[in-house]
Amino acid sequence: MREGFLALAGAFFLTVVLEGGAVFLLTRKGRPVYVSFLCNLLTNPAANALVAGAVLWLGEGAYFPCLLAVELAVVGAEAWVWRLLLGFPWNRALGWSAGLNAFSCLAGLVIF
Repeated sequence: MREGFLALAGAFFLTVVLEGGAVFLLTRKGRPVYVSFLCNLLTNPAANALVAGAVLWLGEGAYFPCLLAVELAVVGAEAWVWRLLLGFPWNRALGWSAGLNAFSCLAGLVIF
């Protein structure tokens, strides 16, 4: 159980650092970095737990379909947060959310 918690904590930390760093490089502003952190605090633990639970229940072959489904839901939820907290129009919020999540998800797949 401890190993599972450490893996989830590591995934959260990696996501926060990668996405927050990317947002800072793109904006050079603190508020968007904070919003990125809030997005990840809202979605990352639940997303990783859902994917892990689905794989335990359905088997390893379900990993990528479950990951895709959960990531699409995360993009929608985080786009709503970007829109709510920074006033982004939907297309910009979805673009930021999709881009940041694709970046961190691909990095996580390479690292883990």
